[in-house]
Amino acid sequence: MDALPDEIILYLFSFLTPLEITTTHLVCRRFLRIGRDNNLWRDESFEISRFAVNLRQRKRKELLPTISSSEPRFGDLHEGGTVDQLRDRSVTSVARRDWHSSNQRTTERIRVMANWDPSYEAEKIDWYTEFIQRTAPISIRWSQKPLKQGVETESPLEVRGIGAHYLPGSGDVGMTIAPLEDGSVCLWDAEGNIIGRSPEGSLRGTGRENATCGITDGVSVNSDINRAFIAVEKDVMEVDLQTLQTVNQTRYPSSISAMSEARGSTPITIGTDDDLYLYDPRRHRSSPPGNSDVERLEGVQMDASLENQSAPLRDARGDYSIRRPFTKPVPLSILHMLSSGEDATSDIFVAGRFTSIMNYDRRFLSRPRSVIHSGARLSALSYIPYSFSKDAATRMRYSELSVGEVRSVRSTPGSTLIACGEYGGRGSLDLYGLSELPTTPRTLGPGRTLQSAFNNRLTSSTSIILSAIPHGSRLVFSDGNGNLKWVERDGLTEVRQWNISHEFPDNRPRGIFGTVGSEYEDSVDIARKLLPTRKHGAPPAVNMDNLLLWSGEKIGLVQFSNKQDSEAADFEEVAKSLEERHRENSERTYRELTRRALEAQADEVRLMRGLGFSGP
Repeated sequence: MDALPDEIILYLFSFLTPLEITTTHLVCRRFLRIGRDNNLWRDESFEISRFAVNLRQRKRKELLPTISSSEPRFGDLHEGGTVDQLRDRSVTSVARRDWHSSNQRTTERIRVMANWDPSYEAEKIDWYTEFIQRTAPISIRWSQKPLKQGVETESPLEVRGIGAHYLPGSGDVGMTIAPLEDGSVCLWDAEGNIIGRSPEGSLRGTGRENATCGITDGVSVNSDINRAFIAVEKDVMEVDLQTLQTVNQTRYPSSISAMSEARGSTPITIGTDDDLYLYDPRRHRSSPPGNSDVERLEGVQMDASLENQSAPLRDARGDYSIRRPFTKPVPLSILHMLSSGEDATSDIFVAGRFTSIMNYDRRFLSRPRSVIHSGARLSALSYIPYSFSKDAATRMRYSELSVGEVRSVRSTPGSTLIACGEYGGRGSLDLYGLSELPTTPRTLGPGRTLQSAFNNRLTSSTSIILSAIPHGSRLVFSDGNGNLKWVERDGLTEVRQWNISHEFPDNRPRGIFGTVGSEYEDSVDIARKLLPTRKHGAPPAVNMDNLLLWSGEKIGLVQFSNKQDSEAADFEEVAKSLEERHRENSERTYRELTRRALEAQADEVRLMRGLGFSGP
C-alpha cells in the first residue's frame, strides 16, 4: 500500500462506506490525511442529501412510463443490429462507446452536484465536518448551573441572556457570558464549567432592587477589548471581562429592547421602547445620556403603504421616534451588516413588532434610507455575505442550471438577509437577496437594493421561529415547539431536525396508569437564541462548529456526537460526598421499585376490568 499513489488509495476509499472510511483513519497518518479529502466527503454529503433523494424520485417517475411501454428496455441493442452483428463488432468500438457513455454520466453528475453544492466561489467548506453535522447523532450538554452565592441547597439561578467571547485568530468561542437573576455576571468556559462570577447585585446599581436582564438580544460582547455590554431595563452596563467589574453605566429614557453586536470600533446600536440610539464605548459615559452624549437614530411613521414613509412625524416633544398607530413598534433585533473585507459597517437593519425591516445609514440618521416589507412580525435577524436569488434557487432545486450558470450565480456579489418570526400563527423564514453597498462610501445614496425575496411560511414551522443563524453551509433555526431545524440555503430544502426535549429520558412523575400530571404536560425546553461556536469564515476545524443556545433559563451546547446529555451532573457530582451519592442512589432505586410495583398493580386492574370483575 505504501507504493500506491494517493489518487489510487482515494479511488479505493470511494467504494467504502463512510463508517469504513473513518475506520481507516486509525490505520496510519497517511490514511487519515487521504480519508479527510474534501471532494470525497462532498460526494458523501451529496449522496445522503434530500436533494439527491428528490432527484432519484423524479428520475424514477420519469422512467416508469418507458419501462411499462411496449418498447424493449435495451434499445441500444437494436441500434447495433442483430446478435451476430454485435459479435463482430470490434473491442475498440465497444470500448469507445462505453467511454463516451461513462463520460456523459460523469458530466451529468458534475452538473447535478453543481446545482446542489451550497458553497460559493470564494467560500471554503470543510465537507468532513459538514457530513458529520448532517448525519451524526445530536446531543446537548447543559452548562454548569449557577447557585446562589453562599447557599448551595437552593434551586439554580436563572440565566437571563447569552453572549459569546471569541478567541482572536481562531474564531472559536473562548467563554460564554450571561447575567443571572440575582444581578451578577457569570462566565463559562468552552466545556461549560463556571470560571468566574461577579458579586451578587453588581448589575443592579443604585435604586434598582429587582432590575434584571431578560431580552433576547440583551448581551453584546466585544472580543477585541474584552468588554461585555449588558442591558438591564433602562441601563447599559459595561463590564470588564478580566475583572468582572462594571466600569460604565448609561441610562436611557425607556426600557431597552434590543442591542446590536459589538464589534471593533463600530458604535453599538441600542433599541428602546421608543427610539434607537448609538452607543460608543470609547466615550465611557457615566451619566444619563442627553442630546450631546447619545446620538438618536431618528425614525419615521410606519404605515401600511411604503410610499408614505418619506416624511417623519414629530410628536409633541419635538422628537423623532419610530411610531405606528395602535401598535407599539418595539425593535427586537438590530443587525450590523458587514461588507466583504470590512471590519466596520454603517449598514443597520432593524426588525421587531412591526411588519417591515428598516435599513439605516449610521452616518445619516434622519430617516431610513430603505424599507423591506415582510408582513411578518420578526424576532431575529442575521445574514450571510453571499448573494441570494429566488429564481436561481428554484431552478437549482430541480437541477435545471448548467455548470456555467451555477458558477455565474455563485460568483454574483451581494448578501443574504435572514429574518425569522411569525406570520398568521405559523413560523416565517424570510430570505432577502441584497446587492453590495456602493463603491463610493462617501455618497449617501439608497444603499443596498433588494434583488430577490423568498418567504417560507408553509413548511418552516408550525409555531413562531425564535432564532435563525447560518451554520456551516446550512441555515438553522429554533421554534416555539423546542425544535431545531436545519435547511439548505434556499430556505426550503430540509436537511434534518431535532427536538431539544426528545433527547432526555422521561423522568416526569406518573400515576399508576402511566399518566403525566397536568403541570408537566407542557414542560418543554426551547432555544430562544442560537449562537455559533465558530465565527463565519474561521479556519476549518473538524467538528468544532457547534451551537450555543439559551433556553430562557439555562445555557446549553448542541454538539454532534454520541455523548449523552450530562444535565450538568458531572459538575454537581464533584461537590457531593460519598454519603450523599449513596443516599441518592438508594432513593432512586426505591422510586424505581415503587414505580414498577404500581405499574404491575395497574396492569392487574386493567385485566380485571376486561374480565368484567370491576364495579360499575
